[in-house]
Amino acid sequence: MGSEMCIRDSMNTGVVLIGFDETVRASSFAVGNITLLDSASNPTIQVALGGGNVSTSNSNSIAIVLTDNDLDTVKLNTALYVGQSTSAIKIENDTVQDMVGNFVTSRAVQCAVYTPDSTRPELSSFRLNLNYGELALTFSEAVNASSIDVTGIVLLNSNNSSSIVLSDSVVDLSLIHI
Repeated sequence: MGSEMCIRDSMNTGVVLIGFDETVRASSFAVGNITLLDSASNPTIQVALGGGNVSTSNSNSIAIVLTDNDLDTVKLNTALYVGQSTSAIKIENDTVQDMVGNFVTSRAVQCAVYTPDSTRPELSSFRLNLNYGELALTFSEAVNASSIDVTGIVLLNSNNSSSIVLSDSVVDLSLIHI
């Protein structure tokens, strides 16, 4: 089988779309044989996919919905998938077959279309431990802990009649949960 033609990815949805030059058998696709790269020609960063949901229809393209863990790994790496020039994949020889049973040719391909992450993280939940003076925050997606401005955090009582604005706090990476 010939090699894949292009990839398109969206860091908003966590979907990587791989286009091929002919119809491939979706049931033969092995997502674990895909590696995300910062460059197709001279990669310095490589993230092997740990899984993901793969489209089930035979087609000339396969969509992979990245696992939360894989997507968080990508989003926390400030030099990977931050633009078209830092977005590529490597596909191994035995990753997918065409409709006759020929395997794809191994190669790395630069992203053809890139959609950056423009979705703002949302605070999903928090845990306050007054014994240790710790506030643990859980967000809807991976966040850069160094970007948290603790003076923007306001603690309110249950009827919103009293509040405390945090100041002089240390952001401990172990307390930032994703």
